[in-house]
Amino acid sequence: MSLRSYLFIAVILILNQSCDTHKKSQKVSITSVEEQEFNQWKLDRVAALTSPSGWLTITALIWLKEDKLSVGTADRYDVTIPYHASANFGTLHKRAENWYLTPAENSQITLDGKPIHEERLLNHDQSGKTNIVGYESLLWYIIKRENTYGVRVKDSLNQARFELKEISTFQYNSDFVFDAQVEWASENDSILITNAQGLVTSNKLKGWLKFQHDGRTHTISFIDGGEDIWFTVFGDETNSAETYGAGRFLYIKVPKGSESVQLDFNRAENPPCFHSAFATCPLPPKENQLKTRITAGETSDH
Repeated sequence: MSLRSYLFIAVILILNQSCDTHKKSQKVSITSVEEQEFNQWKLDRVAALTSPSGWLTITALIWLKEDKLSVGTADRYDVTIPYHASANFGTLHKRAENWYLTPAENSQITLDGKPIHEERLLNHDQSGKTNIVGYESLLWYIIKRENTYGVRVKDSLNQARFELKEISTFQYNSDFVFDAQVEWASENDSILITNAQGLVTSNKLKGWLKFQHDGRTHTISFIDGGEDIWFTVFGDETNSAETYGAGRFLYIKVPKGSESVQLDFNRAENPPCFHSAFATCPLPPKENQLKTRITAGETSDH
C-alpha cells in the first residue's frame, strides 16, 4: 500500500472519530438542557408551594352547616379560625346560594386587600372571581364543592411554609417523554371525578392523550386546565410504594387543533392533599389508572 493510501485512511479515521465525538457532545448537551429545565421546574414547584398564599400556608378547612354563622379566632365563634391572636371577624350569612360577610365593629379585616366596614358579598372559589378576606397574616375565603360550602384558611406565617426546601422526585428520565396522539372530545363528553371527601362531580372533557409504553397503548383523559392547558389526575403501579397513593397531577400544553403533543411525565406532581390535610383533591378516575409503572416525576418521600 502506498504512502498516499495510508495518509488517506488516517484522515478518514480522524474525521470519523471527530464526528463521533461531536455527536456524543451534542447528545450530552441536549440531555443537559433537558435536565436543567427539569431542575428549574423543581425550583418553581418549591417556590409555588412555599409562597405567602401557597398550599403550605393552609391551616384549616371548616365546612359551613348553618346559614348564619359568627366567625372569629376563639372557640365561642361558630366558625373558629386558628390563629395566635384573638379576633372577631363578624357574621357570615347565606342568602339564595350566596354568602355575605358583615364585619364586626373595629374588626380591621380587608376584602381583596381593601378595608371593609359593611356587608359584602363573598364569591366562592368556583365562581372565577374568589374574594379573599384578610387579617394580619391570615387569608380566608369560601370554597364550594357540589352543594357544600366551606371556609379555607391560610396563614403566611405557618411553619410548614418555611420547612420545605426541596421536592423529592425520580431522576429525570427521557424514556417517560412521549409523542402522544391527541383525541379531541365533543361538546357533550364529560367524566365523573370523585374527590378525597367522597364528593362526585361531572367535568367536561377536553380530550384524551394516547401513548405507547412497554409494548402497549395507554390512554389518559384530560379536563380543562387553563388556556391551551389540559389537566389530569392519574394513577399508576408506583402509587403507595414509591409515589403518592392517591395519584398525581399532570398539566400538558395542547394548542388548539393539535394532533400530537409531548407528554412529559417528569412533570407529574403530587396533589395538594400530599402537603395538606385541608385540601379537597380529585382522585384518579378508573380510566386513568395506568397498568404500568411511571417512574418519573414527584415521589412520596418527604
